[in-house]
Amino acid sequence: HDELLDDEPLDAARGLKKFKGAATKALGKVNVLKAKKQREMRALMREDSKFVPVESMASVKKEDFADLQRLVSGQMDSSRITVRTTIIRGKNMRPLDLSGLCDPYVRIELEGTKKSYGSFKDHVKETLAPWFYKTYEFQTELPGPSQMVCKVLDYDKGGKDDLIGSTTIDLEDRWFSDKWNADFAALPPLEMRRLSHPTATGSQGLVELFVEIFEEDGAIPRLFDVKPPEVIEVEMRVCVFKARGLVNKDFGGTNDAFVKCGLVGIDHKQTRFSETRETDTHYFSDEHKASFNYRLVYRFTLPVLKAKLRISAFDRDMIISTDSIGEAVIPLTSMCQDLMRLVRNSPEGVLSPKAAVEMSLKTSGSFLAGGLSALLDGADSGVWVPLYHPSKGAVKQGEVEIRIDMLPVSRAEIRPVGKGRNQPNRDPELPEPIRKKLSLLDPLGALATILGPEFMRKFLIITICMACTGGAGYLAVMFANDFFSAYVTMWVQKASGTYVPPPSPPSTTVIYQNGSSSLGDFDLDRSGANASASASLLGLEEDDALLGRAGGGDAGDALALASTPGARLFAAG
Repeated sequence: HDELLDDEPLDAARGLKKFKGAATKALGKVNVLKAKKQREMRALMREDSKFVPVESMASVKKEDFADLQRLVSGQMDSSRITVRTTIIRGKNMRPLDLSGLCDPYVRIELEGTKKSYGSFKDHVKETLAPWFYKTYEFQTELPGPSQMVCKVLDYDKGGKDDLIGSTTIDLEDRWFSDKWNADFAALPPLEMRRLSHPTATGSQGLVELFVEIFEEDGAIPRLFDVKPPEVIEVEMRVCVFKARGLVNKDFGGTNDAFVKCGLVGIDHKQTRFSETRETDTHYFSDEHKASFNYRLVYRFTLPVLKAKLRISAFDRDMIISTDSIGEAVIPLTSMCQDLMRLVRNSPEGVLSPKAAVEMSLKTSGSFLAGGLSALLDGADSGVWVPLYHPSKGAVKQGEVEIRIDMLPVSRAEIRPVGKGRNQPNRDPELPEPIRKKLSLLDPLGALATILGPEFMRKFLIITICMACTGGAGYLAVMFANDFFSAYVTMWVQKASGTYVPPPSPPSTTVIYQNGSSSLGDFDLDRSGANASASASLLGLEEDDALLGRAGGGDAGDALALASTPGARLFAAG
């Protein structure tokens, strides 16, 4: 205001501008005074809050505390060191690609510096359990930047690489640790460290590593010879011989049986692999048996984290869906480990004659498990594996005899085998299975084979029952027909007055007197008719009849007459 009064009269615009400049200058002076007052207040508060230690109550000696202060303030003498970090492998990585896998690689960084080690060129393709086997070495000073960060990133071609997770290792904490220097300086521990992500919760995977720290002036040992285990391509041969005790699925008591074997596992990259193959079909198999003699061949790589073979028996149907008879699971992990051990311990490696494993020949039960029919089938060639159905509980649905051989592909190519029963058919040789065949020359036999034994048995029983029933019915109809025909005829004759009743049968009486036989009362013709009339009444010839009149002849006459050739005696009551 004073400045405005001293100046010459000004126009409104110039006066306003000059007033704003003076106001800004005054406000700046006020802010400077305010900031000064605040600094004084903070200094006063620090002075009032000073801690005066009581040495008699201290938990750390004054000299040790001074060393710690110098360490924190960076006043201690720094040591030049060499840090060597070896990354072995990763495990259970968080998948970031649409395929459910990732392409991980490692990057080592030292916080507070621009040091970074590792390249995307070392990424491992499509896996959740990468084998890195990489060593990174750098120099630094301690005390100094000591936070070493191990990052695992997912390589994206043409885009920005994504962080899977990271873990931080404090180098100072190890270098200045008496326990580390005493126990782990010469032989560092193998660590399995968890990966974390700043925007995610929980573990993002695991990384296996070890860290070595050496003084730069000292003797630095040579690198550990770290290399991944050898990856071996193997061939597995599964021979399916026969089946017994199969539950029948067709109405005729037969099965169109076949066996399906599925290989499932997780390889060393933590990637799932699977392959399914099946035998040919035994059509019209009866007596709960089936014969295959069929070889299935699989190829995969070792080592594996897990592997198993799922065996399933089915009844093939052409129209409706195929019926499942039963299934079983055979673990293969131990066989794979045994083969890896044989290859690793043999000087010849994969070409060693001993580099092969076979499934144990321990049977699933006693030699009587299959009953008398199993004994008649001959010696077993493999292992009997029981089959169960998920809906049937512990009730066995049948058994399948199989054999499993596993050997390196290098040896398998030296002595190959054919699939199925193709050549070369060996190790073991598989003969043609014994099966029923249909023939146009035997239509009844072919029909019986198609319909099945149970259906034919039921058909024969029903046919016999129907034949007996039909025969009995025919006889009953014929008898009823004759009976009713005679009855109707008699009724008609009675109605017309032409009915003639049948003649009464003659009566003959033989009387025995005084132990001898005498003939008397031959009541053939009480009216005294002659012998010719009586004979005609009986329908006999005259000289074939023994006739007499009432009261005639004594016993002697009767006996004399009775001895006449061709004579007949008719006795009635």
